[in-house]
Amino acid sequence: MIGTSSFNGRSGDLSTALLFPSFTYVTDIDPSSKTSVAAFRRGFLLPTTLHDRLSSLPDDITTAMRQSPADRLSFTTHPINDVYVLICGHGARDSRCGILGPILEAEFKEKLDRSRYPTISSPREGSRSKDEIASVVGQISHVGGHKYAGNVIVYIPPGADNALAGMGVWYGRVEPKHVEGIVEETVHNGRIIEELLRGVVHRRPA
Repeated sequence: MIGTSSFNGRSGDLSTALLFPSFTYVTDIDPSSKTSVAAFRRGFLLPTTLHDRLSSLPDDITTAMRQSPADRLSFTTHPINDVYVLICGHGARDSRCGILGPILEAEFKEKLDRSRYPTISSPREGSRSKDEIASVVGQISHVGGHKYAGNVIVYIPPGADNALAGMGVWYGRVEPKHVEGIVEETVHNGRIIEELLRGVVHRRPA
């Protein structure tokens, strides 16, 4: 998953991207340069391995289909060390997420500001201890299944003192009344709320 415009920082004409579940913050992407965008794709978005059924393809083709570590050198990367709560706010095709998204965003910010992970407005760079973790809350584009609105993905950073560290927990049919429980159970105590669960995303192996 890539952070959308709600989370993209900019320095001059350069953009940034947030990559989950690898918990990687990438800077120095030039969106106006096809070379830069292609290098970002090769360096971060392509798979590291291919399915065995593709082994009969020529080497030059399979190489072009896999990640290229050399292309990462064009960018600066930082680990993501804060909690991220990403809420579907897409309302163009179906109004349900578009209506619930802003309401849930405000509710999560309020509840997290009263917790041990107060919200910050933008991504941070640099490592920090589990006692310095904050949270970022925002709306993203469609993540699938408007009928499950509100759709919320909670990413717990690898460095957190939490059984779900390094994972993303995807909840569906989230209402404002559920937010306090999600903050307490999932963000603080590392427990999954089964009745809301749509799936769990694990961090990619190093």
